[in-house]
Amino acid sequence: TSSSTQNGDGRLRKIAMDPRLFVKRARDTYDAVLVDLSPPATAPLNRFYTVEFFAEARDALRADGVFSIGIGGAENYADPGTRRLAASVYHSLQSVFAHVLVIPGERLRLVAAQRALDPDIAGRLARRGVETRYVNADYLEARLTADRMAQVRELVASPAPLNRDFAPAGYQAHLRHWLDQFGEGLLLPFLLIAAVALILATLLAGSAQRPVAAAIGASGLAGMGLEVV
Repeated sequence: TSSSTQNGDGRLRKIAMDPRLFVKRARDTYDAVLVDLSPPATAPLNRFYTVEFFAEARDALRADGVFSIGIGGAENYADPGTRRLAASVYHSLQSVFAHVLVIPGERLRLVAAQRALDPDIAGRLARRGVETRYVNADYLEARLTADRMAQVRELVASPAPLNRDFAPAGYQAHLRHWLDQFGEGLLLPFLLIAAVALILATLLAGSAQRPVAAAIGASGLAGMGLEVV
């Protein structure tokens, strides 16, 4: 965006404000809202995968507008945590939009609208005369085969609670996914705590201003701990 803006492309605008607030203030304004964020690994990120945000994005769209968001992918295999997350976000979108289309890939792409959606992306590009290099007809046909489409539909159809601002099921599912990678024993948390304590003790021992170093270390540790909690 920066280079295009510097070259004088007036179609692009950089806006520095909270995206949730920006979308919430818009009404019947946009043809498309495309969200490209990291997975809901934190509470602030989870705000963009909730029923409430989806409703705000719907209100910001025109009647035939389209909303799109990506979630953690499952190219060939989806573990239970990934399934819970994908299903939670999918059901949350379904509670707001009349139609939701799931596009398979390294990241699942969920496309939602109040009108019917057609997965024939290659055909639409051809009819509109849009020339592409990488995402061409062959690429899309390989990605959107019948078995892949059926697989992702089965993936998101799993029972899962809606993801809400004050009931963050998506955040919980993502955390559960990562906890499953390392097991549920207490050895790893204890080792992490011991390592942090050792680092803090070393920094304090070598600091001329121990109270200041202690305050910075304690506040940082508290912030990390609250984030995990």
